Amino acid sequence: MKKSVVFVVFLAMFVIGVWGDETSLIPEMKLGSTTLNVRGFVTGFYIEKAKKETIWKDFWLLSKWQLNEGLSLDGEFNLAYDDQEGIEDNWLRVLRLSYRLSDNWKLNLGRLPLSTIYITPPPYLIETVNYPKKPVNIYGWAVQLAGKFGDWSIKTDISGRSGVAFDQRENLDQAEWSGRLTRNFGTRFMLGVTSQLSERNQMVSLDYWWKPVDKLAIRGAWFRAIGEDLDWVGAYSFAAYRLKPWLEFHTQIEGRTVGHNREVISTNGIRLIGGKGQGCLTIDYESVLDGEQDNRLLARVRVRF
Repeated sequence: MKKSVVFVVFLAMFVIGVWGDETSLIPEMKLGSTTLNVRGFVTGFYIEKAKKETIWKDFWLLSKWQLNEGLSLDGEFNLAYDDQEGIEDNWLRVLRLSYRLSDNWKLNLGRLPLSTIYITPPPYLIETVNYPKKPVNIYGWAVQLAGKFGDWSIKTDISGRSGVAFDQRENLDQAEWSGRLTRNFGTRFMLGVTSQLSERNQMVSLDYWWKPVDKLAIRGAWFRAIGEDLDWVGAYSFAAYRLKPWLEFHTQIEGRTVGHNREVISTNGIRLIGGKGQGCLTIDYESVLDGEQDNRLLARVRVRF
């Protein structure tokens, strides 16, 4: 255990010190009249009392191939999923063909991040070690329309079955609809409503984001989901204070009732950040206020390149 923690801390300090000032380790590539951008991130975790305390779980590559002014092909590939039974081969997360219909509207087609993914930040921006749990699926083969009108933004998609590996026959089992509507109030406050409907399950979520001052950010969400073998209600609230460009303190409270099981967890931690976020070390302590899980220490090293 001690060796694992020391290794994670040492690597994080190396990353923050050596790579922290870099904006990208992979230069933009010109392919004829097109351009290709590739970036990515790798993540290492330490989780106290876990079956395997130290794992390297993520190695993501994110690509954007700009074919012309209005057409692009985007990909997201997770090439390292360690000790997660059932999803080891689910390496293709996104393969999206996007066509810009106008300045404010875009059409997406392929293996997509559905409208539900935007309730929480993406994995390369999330501040805490663990995601707040939510009863939604976020990837599927779909067609999606995304647009803006004034202070409003909308995303709506029709997909096959979500939440299964990209190459499974179950993708064709059913049709699903997901949608998200958000409203910005100036540059410091946002409200959103998201829904996911299928023959098996139905979910609705309300979320908010608030930045009262430059150094403080607050967000949260409420979820309700029902369906076949599913009765889920929960919420979370998160606050982060950036004391220095390289030092952040954060706190989170999340609770949920799934069937007759109730769980409430409080998370408090710090994040050390290098450069523009290319390297960071997060250390959290989870306190179980209600439920059967033990209190535990968590750490994460994340390197963006």
